[in-house]
Order: sequence, then structure tokens, then C-alpha cells
Amino acid sequence: MEKIKKHILFILTFSLLFLSIPAETLTNPLLPADTPHINANNTKSPITTATTEITEYPKNQVNPLWWDEAIYMGLAESLYQNRRYTFNFGNQESFRPPMYPLILAALFAITGPSEITPIYLNILIALLTAITTYLLAKELFSCKKISTASAILAVTSQQYIFWSSKILTEPLAILLTTLSLLIFTRITKNKSTALYPLLGFILALAFLTRYLLGLLPIYFGLWLLATDRNYIKENRKKIMQCLTIFLLILSPWMYQSCIAYNHPFGSALSNIHQVNDLYEPEPKTYYLSNLYTYLPYLGPLFTLGILLSILTKKSKDTKIKTYPVIGRAGTQGRVSQNTKADIDNTTKKEQYFLIGWFAMTLLLLSFGIGQKYIRYLLIALPAIAIISAKALNDIAGAITKKHANLILALLIFAITIPGAQAGLTTATQNKEDSIILRQAADYIKAHSGPGDSIMSENYALFHYYTKQHVIGYPKDPQAIGEFIKRYNVSYLVVENSIYYPEYLKHHFDKTPGFTKEYENHEKDHYIKLYSV
Repeated sequence: MEKIKKHILFILTFSLLFLSIPAETLTNPLLPADTPHINANNTKSPITTATTEITEYPKNQVNPLWWDEAIYMGLAESLYQNRRYTFNFGNQESFRPPMYPLILAALFAITGPSEITPIYLNILIALLTAITTYLLAKELFSCKKISTASAILAVTSQQYIFWSSKILTEPLAILLTTLSLLIFTRITKNKSTALYPLLGFILALAFLTRYLLGLLPIYFGLWLLATDRNYIKENRKKIMQCLTIFLLILSPWMYQSCIAYNHPFGSALSNIHQVNDLYEPEPKTYYLSNLYTYLPYLGPLFTLGILLSILTKKSKDTKIKTYPVIGRAGTQGRVSQNTKADIDNTTKKEQYFLIGWFAMTLLLLSFGIGQKYIRYLLIALPAIAIISAKALNDIAGAITKKHANLILALLIFAITIPGAQAGLTTATQNKEDSIILRQAADYIKAHSGPGDSIMSENYALFHYYTKQHVIGYPKDPQAIGEFIKRYNVSYLVVENSIYYPEYLKHHFDKTPGFTKEYENHEKDHYIKLYSV
């Protein structure tokens, strides 16, 4: 336990040093001019600077929001204020997994609705992810070097830092994935069957965070079938207990799905419909062809780790030297010269367990989901980080046995610093389209009254910022007048951040009865507001 505490302390120390980068890296130019920032040329101590940056970092990530961020914030505010899981009209967006909005709503009861709260939550989740990744690697390989390297690689990777700066489900999904893998490993490796109820509970939370994580119980079942069928027979009651708890936790969600979609899994099916049928599918090779682009450091390392696990022979357990001692009461015994945690007792089974989870995720995303984003693949980040750490440890040992620890530390430093820097830089870049959308929404909010509606295809951002109902455009331009009267539309929005009907480009400029009140341009993006 003492050793675990030491390595957790090391991870925290590394994080503090990492956060002491010059303030310009963390400064968001979108904030008001009077927002306090850190002077990069000040004379404060590194600890003081790091502490200040920790408190200022969440503020620097606030606004403008993306489409999905606005929806999750809107759902959370609706739960907090109205006790209803709704967005804009009726069941719109209620197909989304409810776990993340529920957590935000609970936090809003303490802090009030705030876009800063989710960023602080993500910092806490990052710390917990580092700890669970450490424990998972330790459970699999019994090697503190691999465990520490895995924790660092996971939470300082470019993709993790970038998505942790967003109000999205990625950080929570990664944490619950890692925790599920950890509990399952302890159950199967240490025969800790008492953990089955906890596993069922965590698997349910994971599914309610990201429907894709319904893969976890399927993967665990396939893994047991492939590696130890007798275990299933011997523990079928415990496994059924796990599945029962899993379904019990899901039952309220299934009930709501029946009401909204007439099917116990209607929310998940509607979500699949959104990503499969409403968008042009990407090539099936999307993830493989972009793995090195989006994971420029972990991608090659992970590939090397897979090759090493396949090509190298199964490692034998290292013999632990012991020496005799005499206890306080005169009893004799033998004590190990080095602890089990110092030894890499890697077997192919442990590595294949992680590689199998990555492979199953990759196959489903490549062939089963049409819409493809690299963030969907991040549920495999624990496997990628741990296999990469194992590869780094093997490289360091191959270079030199005497100074392997130093080489490993230098390799980790060389990989994590540029990756983390790239993640921070990307996270703090201007989002021009979202900026001018926010400005236009503020204009509408200031110039319209209660009960008014907006006509726009971008209902997510305009509903969240204005709290007004947002109506989509009809296919027939002749029906616009009828929509305006029926929904009391005060402003009509035309912009090019998402798809709008082609007829709208100059429709309101040529049609009598519409006045262009507002127009803004930013690079290739434009927005126009018309009043009736």
C-alpha cells in the first residue's frame, strides 16, 4: 500500500510540473479582457504558478461551446431546474446517455449551472483515471514501472487532454472503462467473485455514459469463453448476479425509453440511427489510417507493443531471492529481497486481454458505426496506454539493464511533453464559427421577448444560449410563413457552420417582409439574422 501511495504521489508531482508551462499556452483569447491571467515573465515560484494555473485553467476553457457540449449542458440544466430530461422540444436529444448530465445536474445543485463546473469535474476524473490505470497495469503485470508509465501516458496523451477540456462524455467513459477492466481482472485473476455485484453496477454506469460501452459485458463473456469455460460453469450464479444488477440499474432508463420510443432500448437504437443513417458513412479504414495522425506518439508505440507481445516468447516468472531472518519471538522465516511489484511477470494472456479489447472496439467502430470520430476509439485508451508503457519498458531494458529506469523516465518525458503540449494548444485554439454563433445568440436574446421562437438548423447552440424554442426550416420555402405564425418566430438564422437548405442563401434578401438586422463574418464562416 505504501508503494502505491508513493507512485500516486509521483503522478501528482508530474502533473504539477506539467501544469507549470508558460501561461500563454493556457490563455484563451475568447475571455473578457479583465479576466485575470498569469504573467509568463513573473517571478513567482513554480509551485505558486502551478497552483494558480490549476485554478485558472477551467476558466480559460469556458465558451464558446460545441454542438454536443451545448446539448449536454442543456440536458443537465433541464434536469436540475425542471427535473425533466428534455432539450428544446419534447424528446429531442433525450436519446443521449443520461449518466453524464445526471452527474452535472447533481453538481449544479451545489455550484449552480456553470460551464466551469464540468471542467473541474474533468480534472478530478483525470486524477481517478491515472489511479485506476496504474492499478489495472499493476494487476496485469505486477510491475510498478509499467504501472506508473501507463498512468502518465494515459492522462497526458494529446487526445485525452484535448477531450478533457470539453463538456463531453469522453473522460467519464474512459474512467469507467478502466475501472470495469480493473474489476474484471481482479475477479478472474484473483478469484475475487465477491466483486461481481460491483462489476454489474459499474458496467451499467458505463453503458449509461456511452452506449458503446455495452461492448464491455459482451467482451468479458467472450474472453471467458475463449480462455476458461470451466470458470463460467463454476461461477454461473455469481455471473447471473452481476447481470441482474446490471439490468436493475438500467431499468429506470429502459422504462423511460419505453415511454419515449416504445422500446426498452429505444434511446440507444435512436442514437445508433443518428450516427448511422443521418450522415454519410466514412471509409471502414478510417481509424487504422488515422491512428498515427491522432495518436502520433502512442500509436507507433502501441503497434510496437502488439508486435512484441506476438513475437516474443512467454516470459517466465522471475525467481525471487530470499534470505533467512529471525522474528521478534525467535521464530525463523525467509524474507524476499525485492517485492513482487518490482518484477515484470508479463504473460501473453495479460497482453492479449488488452489487445483484444482494442481489437473488438476497432472492429465494431469500423464496420458497425457509419459516422466515425477518433474520440469514439478513446474507450480503448487504457489498453493503448498500458501496452505502450510495456513497449517502452522493453525498449529501456533492451538499451541498458543497468540504467533501464533512467532510460524509461527519459522516454516517458520525451513522449508526454510534446503530446500534452499539442493537446493543450489544440484545446485553447479559437473556434471562430462557435464564437460568432454565440455573439448572434446574445443579440437575439437581447432583442426578443418571452414566448418568441427562432428558426435555425443549429438548434443546439441557439436553444442553449437563448433558452428559446428553435424551429428547423421546412423543405418547402412556401411553408416558412406558416411556421412563423404557428411558432411565433422572431428571428430567422442563416449561416454555414452546418447544412442549411440551399434555397436559404439569398431567400430572405429577395423576399419582402424580412429585414436583415445582424451580419457577421469570420474567415470562411458567416451568419445573418433576419427579423419578421
